[in-house]
Amino acid sequence: MFSFKGIGGLLFKGKENDEGYTLKSGQFYEINGLVKGKKNCLYKDSSLQILHNNSSDYSLVIKRIFEEGERELEEDQESIDSERIYLLKKISNLSFKSKKNNLAISWTVKGKTVSEFSFEPDSSLSTEIVDKLYKNLKKLHAEANNLSDTDSKDSHGEKEIDDLEASELVKGINKLDINTKKTPTKKHHSKSKPKADKKISTVSKSTLVESSKDSDDELEEILQAAEEEIAQPVIEVDINLPFSPDTLAEGEVISLTHGELYAFDAQTQTFQLLAPQVIVTVVKTDKFTYWLNVKSLKKYYSSQKIEPRMNSVFNSEYMSMIWNVFGSQNQPYSLSVVFIDEGEYLKAHESLIKAAYEVLNMEPWEKVKKSDQEYMLGANEESLEFNDSQESKMSDDSDDSIEESEEEEGEESEEEESEEEESEEEGSEEESEEGEENETDEEESEEEDVGNKDSDIIKKTCSNRTEEIGGLEKTNDYEPESSSGEYDESGSSEDESEDEGDELSESKHNSSLMGENSGKDNATNSALAVGYRHDRSYVLRGNQIGVFRHTEDNDIEHTTTIKQISDTRGNVFTPSKMMLHEQDSSIVMMNPMNPSSLYKMDLEVGKVVEEWKVHEYINPKDIVPETKYAQMSTQKTLLGISHNALFKIDPRVSGDKLVESQFKQYTTKNKFSSAATNEKGNIVVASEKGEIRLFDRVGVMAKTALPALGEPIIGVDVTADGRYIVATFASYLLLIDTLIPQEFLTRYKNSTEKITGFLASFPKNAKPMPKRLQLRPEHIVYMGTAASFTPARFNTSSGHDGTGSHRGERTIVTSSGSFVIIWNLRKVLATGRGDLYHIKQYSDTVIADNFTFGEDQNIVVTMPNDVTIVEKKNMAKPSRKTLTVYSTPVKRNLLREDIIRDWEIGKIFEQRSNDLRVA
Repeated sequence: MFSFKGIGGLLFKGKENDEGYTLKSGQFYEINGLVKGKKNCLYKDSSLQILHNNSSDYSLVIKRIFEEGERELEEDQESIDSERIYLLKKISNLSFKSKKNNLAISWTVKGKTVSEFSFEPDSSLSTEIVDKLYKNLKKLHAEANNLSDTDSKDSHGEKEIDDLEASELVKGINKLDINTKKTPTKKHHSKSKPKADKKISTVSKSTLVESSKDSDDELEEILQAAEEEIAQPVIEVDINLPFSPDTLAEGEVISLTHGELYAFDAQTQTFQLLAPQVIVTVVKTDKFTYWLNVKSLKKYYSSQKIEPRMNSVFNSEYMSMIWNVFGSQNQPYSLSVVFIDEGEYLKAHESLIKAAYEVLNMEPWEKVKKSDQEYMLGANEESLEFNDSQESKMSDDSDDSIEESEEEEGEESEEEESEEEESEEEGSEEESEEGEENETDEEESEEEDVGNKDSDIIKKTCSNRTEEIGGLEKTNDYEPESSSGEYDESGSSEDESEDEGDELSESKHNSSLMGENSGKDNATNSALAVGYRHDRSYVLRGNQIGVFRHTEDNDIEHTTTIKQISDTRGNVFTPSKMMLHEQDSSIVMMNPMNPSSLYKMDLEVGKVVEEWKVHEYINPKDIVPETKYAQMSTQKTLLGISHNALFKIDPRVSGDKLVESQFKQYTTKNKFSSAATNEKGNIVVASEKGEIRLFDRVGVMAKTALPALGEPIIGVDVTADGRYIVATFASYLLLIDTLIPQEFLTRYKNSTEKITGFLASFPKNAKPMPKRLQLRPEHIVYMGTAASFTPARFNTSSGHDGTGSHRGERTIVTSSGSFVIIWNLRKVLATGRGDLYHIKQYSDTVIADNFTFGEDQNIVVTMPNDVTIVEKKNMAKPSRKTLTVYSTPVKRNLLREDIIRDWEIGKIFEQRSNDLRVA
């Protein structure tokens, strides 16, 4: 048994070591067609060679140079990509660019689609060497084109290999392994597009051999074995899926594409091939109503309405889409389609994004500006590079904190990793390369309302842990008394104080204690505010507030309860929102019964002491500190938003507290939903339309307006320096880098300060491309329900001056259902991947969570009847074990063999694998 590695060297002979025909080091990029000026780094270290194929043609070969251990790592992942080959007679627009000290050789390839590539030689190579190679390349390219008319006709009448197919063929053969012990989920055919529903064609052996007349016996043996492997029929699985429809939705066909269909098997934790050829259609059944149909020639696989809970993940690198489909009991399953070529992928990608936009916004996609369409397409693309350069990823002054964060994370995970080694091996995390900066002219961005207006589908395997999930939980059952009272200093009755120790001990094991008494008033925990000045957290439960102290041993304990919240006239109300204020000495609350006013509660006396009438016709929808850490000071003012206005509130002025001189109202219905401020008082405002606006101050138009993605934003947060924004949608988060590249800052040429979109406008065609953070569809299968995020938050970090800006933010936290989820911000920025996260499941729904102030090691978690602290080191990578700690629909199914056998994917593929071994 053997595998195919480095076959390119057998196919092409040439002057590898001749000066003028080789550049030994450089970076290889693909110019991204989705985003103007965006470059995707394919190989961060590579060589360029001009190789002689035969008497009539040459090839341009880019070979990846691996660092120590890198090749072995990727071979273990079965994802090695070591070289790209381009026939000179098939490339065009060959050019040599020299700008300052940067050199680049660029060319265009016309295959199924037009692609542009660029090789940038290392700075250690002299201009003379690069120029000499380019002249040779130009000459050979001209010769190849002169002969292309006669050579393009194959005298044997067989299909000719174009440059893209040659490259893809080598990549495909490199991935093949004759060892039949491998999982039968790998692709064994080229990605050429079929005609109608005919079988996908493969390149014949004679055509391949013809490209090298000097092929030896080794090549002949390899090709013969490859043909035998490819010739094995891939049979469509005969299986009844629980969500398979009897009929398909009918209507106007928006797009029709072809690909392979995979399903995620919860038992084997892998994607299994269901059908080698399926037809994927997007159908418009009614105005602003779309359906996604998947079928083969034999059967219907899926027909579902396009909606946010599909949780679609697009990956251009693998030309794939993964999404969730739901059974009759709303049980989630995960399907994936690997499209046959890039053209098919782009067609499906655009049609699905268009359909999703129209469904959510109830307006035609054609009304959206072209630049905004590109922005939305990029925002839904998993494999796009998040940032353009290392400088763009993170500021220089944060390097130390990054290293420290990585060291801490390494220490925390040592025990976890040692246990993992004893269990099944997990796939390593692939690092994506960083792109370069956008190039376009600067324009004003807020033009409207001027007048005040994957993952690798074929090889992916989920984590499979064997370790136990952590020890005792640090929980406190928050049980406010239902009896009347003003302010309970002790926080407990006599009976509670007598049994305090026993109750605390029991609460760590059993949350039902809380359920017994909480039913008296039917109130549950609904909001959380974490103190900055003091180690306190405040939990809203009906018309009461529980006060919890953070202990030195990273625990939390209930200290007191503020009962019967009422206004200054004695009217009891249940706050809809609360915000700590004035060095955590007071809480500002919103009353849904009187929405135009705010109420200040003095925490020293435990009652409302002031009512602030904001404005007769303006109802605050959200309130935030004037600066990110204003609650650390005695600052009196704060900011508020209504559905279409941003304003300052000053409780010291007489009459209405809204400051007229610092008030910005839009004439259109913008549906503002949430806001946040950075350390300097710049403001980010999000809306239910999915729009994001960046203001440098209150009372003026936004400096930057990012296009609406259609879905409502339910929460927004910003780092202290204003560099990064995280916006929370129901099923995903968006991480946005607000830094404007220096070349677009004509007014700030001599400034060393980093300018963000809060201070200047982004160019029209160079708006920041967000990174989508979301749960993998296959993890949703284990979680048992669609994602539904709570507002995500960055951690805060205490600096020398107490403002929190010294070390910078490192982690993002949110929750969905009974799961707390964190993303390592540095890892997301370094890899560009939004699907790398850690998770912890609880026995009940998580209502709210946030970091304790000054670090990212402890997270306060609020459930309907519990309050707890979880340490970051106890968060685990998502796997079948960590996602089913407590009872979920999928866990119940996994425990009941008669139910899981209703969908026998694992059983069928196990049998097919055995059949292959016997054969």
